[in-house]
This record gives sequence, structure tokens and C-alpha cells, in this order.
Amino acid sequence: MLFRSQHTSQQRSTTPIRIVLIDDHSVVRAGVANLLALEHDMQVLAQADNGADGIALWRRYHPDIGIVDVAMAGMDGIETVRRIRVVDPAARLVMLTSSELRADAERAHEAGAAAYITKHVAHEEILRVVRQVYAGRTGLMLGVRTRSVPEQSELLSERELIVLRHMRRGESNAEIAASLGVS
Repeated sequence: MLFRSQHTSQQRSTTPIRIVLIDDHSVVRAGVANLLALEHDMQVLAQADNGADGIALWRRYHPDIGIVDVAMAGMDGIETVRRIRVVDPAARLVMLTSSELRADAERAHEAGAAAYITKHVAHEEILRVVRQVYAGRTGLMLGVRTRSVPEQSELLSERELIVLRHMRRGESNAEIAASLGVS
């Protein structure tokens, strides 16, 4: 579904950064749109709640910046970014998401996102990143964990790993217990 921004900009001495929001959570979109509307140098042109509509908005408005969520129903944000970059290779896209996984951030950058920030960062950081991406910066990551997944040793104890190896070999509970010397 396509949404037109209710924000009308007043006459400004400089042209604002024109933004399209693509997020399947209406409350998040509204919050981000309100945050951006308070800034004299930013204007939300339109909003979409899915990737396909976001691409259509990109074609229609040719915005300066797109702010895209990673996890969306249907076409996810990574694929949305990839397709927008086909339509407009110079597109400047910011991923704004709840995923703190480094693997998601790396996939977003490979797809062509200039920045990846989590929804857990302060709103001032979001504004700063939008301005930096508009100025041409890329490779920005905020709120991302240093490792994409915990080390295996953090998930399972050594004894649990041994039991798991026996299970992978198809051994029964009785066989595993006998080899470990437990009842």
C-alpha cells in the first residue's frame, strides 16, 4: 500500500533531503516520518509498507535517500535495496532495522545499502546517518553486534556437544548413556 506524506514543507532557503520510507510497521514509519519532519533539512516524500511499493515510489519520486527495513513480509529489505539499485545505481539507501546481526548488515551492504543502523540507536544518530549518506558516506554501521552468532562453545557445553555427536551417528539414548558411562 502506498502512503503519501502528510508533511508539507515550508519555503526553505535550501532544498531539503527528499526521503522515501519503506517499512511494514506503520507505527515505526509514522515515528520516523515525524522525527524527520521536525528537521528543517529533511522531507518525507512518501511511504510504503512493502518492498514492491517502495520500488514504485522510488521510480516515481527519485528521492535523495531511502530508509528501508530489513525484515518485511513478502520482499525483504535486502531484496528491495538490490532492486532499487538496479532501477537507480546511484541510489543512497539506509537500512533501519531491529536486526543487530552482523550477517544482515553485511548482506545489506552487499546489496548496495550505504548504511545499516538498528532501531535501538538514539534518534540523533539516525538523523546524523541520513545526513552523512546524503553527503556521500557509505559503509556506516551502528548498533550491530561484533559477531553474527555466538560461538558454538557459548551455546552448548562440552558434554552436550559429545551427546550431539552421538545423536548425529544415530545412536539411541541407551547407547549414548552406555558410551558416556551414565544411566
